[in-house]
Amino acid sequence: MSILKVRYKQVFKSSILAIALCTILLGNLRANTLNLDKVKALKDTLLILEEQADHEIIKLNFSSIYQVINSKSLLSNSDTTLLEELYDIISDDSNPYKLTDVSSYIGRHRSWILSWISPTDGEISFALVKLPYDWETEKEYPMYIYLHGLWDIAGDKIHYSLLPSLEDGVAAPPIAFQDGYLVEPWGRGNLWYRGIAETDIWECVAKMNELFKINTLRNYLAGYSMGGSGAWYIGSRSHSYWAAVGIQSGVVVYEGGFEKEYIEGLSKVPVYFISGEEDDLTQWCEIGYHLLKAAGNSNVEIDVVAGGHDWKQTDTDHLYLWLQQQEKTSQDSMSVPLARVFPNPAKETLYVGGYGEVLDGRFYIYNMHGQFIKQDHCRGRIIDISDLPAGTYIIHIVSNGETSYAKIIKKNI
Repeated sequence: MSILKVRYKQVFKSSILAIALCTILLGNLRANTLNLDKVKALKDTLLILEEQADHEIIKLNFSSIYQVINSKSLLSNSDTTLLEELYDIISDDSNPYKLTDVSSYIGRHRSWILSWISPTDGEISFALVKLPYDWETEKEYPMYIYLHGLWDIAGDKIHYSLLPSLEDGVAAPPIAFQDGYLVEPWGRGNLWYRGIAETDIWECVAKMNELFKINTLRNYLAGYSMGGSGAWYIGSRSHSYWAAVGIQSGVVVYEGGFEKEYIEGLSKVPVYFISGEEDDLTQWCEIGYHLLKAAGNSNVEIDVVAGGHDWKQTDTDHLYLWLQQQEKTSQDSMSVPLARVFPNPAKETLYVGGYGEVLDGRFYIYNMHGQFIKQDHCRGRIIDISDLPAGTYIIHIVSNGETSYAKIIKKNI
């Protein structure tokens, strides 16, 4: 065979491969263009639905979905697939629990999304919210903060935020948390509810108090697996805020969970454990139970049930039924002065001690009924309270990975 023929065959093969590659790339480009067109159509639809919504919950849901989607500058292929699915669901009138029907939410057939701009770092965060059964706008309800476990989906901002919308809805909602707001914060994914993830929980609490009437004697904190560790950790640092803490198959031993400050904090609040008899974490829950008993907690209980380290609705129902029985008797228990602020009483300005060389964080102020009043940056070590009416308040300070509380008294000038 001549050298010319060999070269001709090589060029021919290369040309065929190049054409095939171009065809594939062109096909992918067309598919991506169609995907992006559908995502744009979804965004436009969400804005229209928000504008046309005849109920505040529907308006909040669609605006929050839009805000979360828009917060991600570069969507992955899996993101666009989920968003296409959502677009089709919105257009489907066959589902009895439509996203546009408020009865889907009031009947607890669906959760919805509540988003906010974090005052700490400017990121968009969110929580899944399920309303109390037969919810009424002006009525006061308990609030159950439930922290998710270590989960691939929770590590995907778009996927976790779309969970309530992508599901069909449930005809017969479970009994768990039916008397109050069930709030499942994103917690910035899988960060074990430390640092910015802990801050995320408190920003979520503040947002809920801003929008709804919460029974401040009945705030509950619970979680599963990693979320159980989060409830153990956050509950120990803010025991005065909660009516009770629930640990469901929780990793309570994580990062020194049995150290003195954990046990001391949780000895002052009702605590319930539930874990599977085949779960390796049960032994640590049992140790936590006995440590709290030894520290003087007279209202701590543990249930070891059949099964391993798996989330079960029946276990969550048991957890709820125990938590539901607990109620704070007085707001006075919120007055533990953990933060160092002075002068106190004060007229216009508070100064904050501790927190190392630099105080870099935020503060949240609540009245003695637990209602959110204001939040802002800690400017140096100075907190301006000149705009507060005279009275008694709780201040919550989050800075440098630490969180603390104090009762403060604002005097007239």
